[in-house]
Amino acid sequence: YYGYKGEPLDPQYKDAAGRTMHMAGFIPPAPCYNMHYIDDKGHSPGTAGFVPPLAGIDDPELMERKAMGLAKGYDDEYRDSEGRAPGMPGFVPPCYDDSYTDAGGKRPGEQGFVPPAHQKGASFAGSTFKAGCYDENYRDKNGRKPGDVGFISPFAALANLGPEDMTRQHPLGFDTYYRDAEGRAPGEPGFARPLPTGCVPLTGPDGKLLDPEYKDAAGLMPGQAGFTPPAPLYTAAFVDAKGFVPGDAGFVPPLTGLMDLSKRKAKAAGLKAGYDGEYRDCHGRSPGTPGFIPPAYNLSYSDREGRRPGENGFVPPPRRATAVPPGAA
Repeated sequence: YYGYKGEPLDPQYKDAAGRTMHMAGFIPPAPCYNMHYIDDKGHSPGTAGFVPPLAGIDDPELMERKAMGLAKGYDDEYRDSEGRAPGMPGFVPPCYDDSYTDAGGKRPGEQGFVPPAHQKGASFAGSTFKAGCYDENYRDKNGRKPGDVGFISPFAALANLGPEDMTRQHPLGFDTYYRDAEGRAPGEPGFARPLPTGCVPLTGPDGKLLDPEYKDAAGLMPGQAGFTPPAPLYTAAFVDAKGFVPGDAGFVPPLTGLMDLSKRKAKAAGLKAGYDGEYRDCHGRSPGTPGFIPPAYNLSYSDREGRRPGENGFVPPPRRATAVPPGAA
């Protein structure tokens, strides 16, 4: 596994969660990052505008450029699932476009093209695509991904169709040549359609995925600003009868949909920590998932680099969560 500037990473290194490089979910030390890193907007590597970690960068100009977001979605500090950096033999990018060629010299859209296989989304290694096919990790010339309005597929690009044409013909952001993470085509049993940039699958109280295309009363999907999940799930926008919001000690979350009477009673008495397992952050993530942003934090919270409140260089949760006194959680 290679660290910053291509130096081999110490095999004993552990990330903020105590994981080593061979463990699932491992995140390398900044300014390096991998597919498990999520920026403050909820974007992961491969998403246009993704902001990589800025810690450890001494060049002010470079830091400023990175902070503005990466047009391609990743840069030289990205590491693939094997710890390889861009340019190294066998490197697997987090996304690909028309300039990418597979081991056989095929490009996206060509018969027999093999998409890069990694640990996110369409990762069915060894799959060979038929002419025109693509997966969730393909990006068009405008940086759009499948599921985005105006996305241009490989065949559509050859036909010189533009975003307006695609919006009119395929308003959901994909056509019949799209293949999901299991290689399924639109219309096949179990097919999972790609979601727009920023949207995330919604998990219910039991941890199971709800309808992947769920929309709230305002037509918003999980991960979109202002989204309201179905109760008993809730976000920072929920206000209880006392005027408390998530993160406030004694906050009472929504009780609708709770069948367990003991759990309902405990919630109705108010949450000491100000939130619980039904809380979803601004990106639709639940407590315990990578990149989760808590509505409040105390001395038990650690930032991406493992620093705790009060330590030099500590970075509080994005969209500043409320600091709560020790022992309140």
